[in-house]
Amino acid sequence: MAYDAELAQRIRERMTAVAEVSEKKMFGGLAFLTSGNMTVGVYGDSLIARIAPEAMDAALAEPGVRPFDMGGWPMRGWVLVAGEDLSADDELERWIDRSQRLPPVESNQGLFHFTEPMPAYAGSYLHEWDSPVHTHSFVEIAFAIGGSATHHSVAGRHEMRPGDVVLLRPGVWHGYEDCREFEVYNCCFSSELLRRELSWTREDPLLGYLLWAGPYSSPGRGALTIRLEPSAIGECLVHLDALAALRHRPLALHRPDIVGRLSLLFGQLGRAVAQARGVSGAPGSAHPAVVQAMRLLEADIARSWTLTGLAAELHLAPGYLVRLFNAATGLPPMAYLAQLRAEHAALLLLHSDEPVTSIGRAVGWPDQSGFARRFKAHHGLSATTYRKRFATRATHLRLPATAAS
Repeated sequence: MAYDAELAQRIRERMTAVAEVSEKKMFGGLAFLTSGNMTVGVYGDSLIARIAPEAMDAALAEPGVRPFDMGGWPMRGWVLVAGEDLSADDELERWIDRSQRLPPVESNQGLFHFTEPMPAYAGSYLHEWDSPVHTHSFVEIAFAIGGSATHHSVAGRHEMRPGDVVLLRPGVWHGYEDCREFEVYNCCFSSELLRRELSWTREDPLLGYLLWAGPYSSPGRGALTIRLEPSAIGECLVHLDALAALRHRPLALHRPDIVGRLSLLFGQLGRAVAQARGVSGAPGSAHPAVVQAMRLLEADIARSWTLTGLAAELHLAPGYLVRLFNAATGLPPMAYLAQLRAEHAALLLLHSDEPVTSIGRAVGWPDQSGFARRFKAHHGLSATTYRKRFATRATHLRLPATAAS
């Protein structure tokens, strides 16, 4: 099928400011790709536009909009907009912007994962409808900036209004209910980025609690809620907008900018959390033994750790190690390890087809009943139910024979 070359040129002129844009003939038309993923396209005399699945019904009610149907199969998350309804430049720009603003993540059976080769992403989204419970393969920080909603997670339900923030570790499920023009600015970044370029945050007195210890502390179970003052929200929005703009810049040239902006954002959140915890003055750094203990546990999560064995590795008395760990994280070492294992088990359930019993052994819980009990205590769902609800077939990992993490 021939496509409208004039419409393609109008799109091309409006996307020249975006880095890493390429063109590819697809579907009998022309697609415009950002970082290898399609953003918009031309099919016949119509615009192909990306749309949030939950916004499909509202989009289809707009003039000139119809499903993008390929061989009798409507493509989920895509619509066609008739060319005659795009004669005004601002209308074309509205649809292009709408497609570009959607996050570079996709969902399969309730699991959200990155679709672009990027370590971090920021973008705002308006929830006009409820968002069903889902989980992520990355760390998410959700900033409420407009309207209201009820946030639902394993930690319970609580209302979110502008200024509320929730930080979620990978594998934690959540959703939004009773959405009333609820606008949220999401900041998402990969676990790899946290454990590599951002590994120094573990030893920072503010960020160590924000990113590593706080979400695991009771009753969070992988989630941490934060309340920001209006001035702090304003500062965060500056950094979030900067991160959003970096999405379309060459990663090889701007990776340091991403890490820098994330660090500034974390600083705002870390200070707010410290104030809420009643930490006055400059908080002290975590004891080196605590940092080393965390590294040991994470590096060999499948090991049959005991408090005595861990303390011996650090040449400390067990009781003294517990006091140090409690002071830094709010948890004793073995409770922290249990949280790590539950998080890692969730990711293996999402990304592998290994039996539940094998995953239990891989995270250091070889006893099936013990694994089942501990996993449900952390995630509020049995391992089987969790996998059935959220597992994706997009990425499969094979566990090594040694069952190491």
